[in-house]
Amino acid sequence: MTPERTQNLIRLLMDKSARIDERDDAAIDLIESNSGEALAALINVAAREGEPEILQASCGEAIGEIWIKRNVIDIDAYEKLNSATQLEIKHLLMEKSPHLHEKLQSAQQS
Repeated sequence: MTPERTQNLIRLLMDKSARIDERDDAAIDLIESNSGEALAALINVAAREGEPEILQASCGEAIGEIWIKRNVIDIDAYEKLNSATQLEIKHLLMEKSPHLHEKLQSAQQS
């Protein structure tokens, strides 16, 4: 994905005046970007009060997919997310990356 496309998708995701389906599609499309800026935007929206739960769930899916690609999880970012978004990530990790799921479980028990 080009940096320009990533920027356009981030702008759309962050735009509260955009239609929810467009923002939701932008969240899922950002999985392909795998950039730090895209990940930060996804975390921002997923943690922001008042965002639609369906959008936060899609952000959670995208965050989880990017963490799987990078083979890393960010516990601090995870803890900022609401419980529905955390659950989305947890299920994704359980299904696609058991070792990252174990890492998450261990960090939560610490």
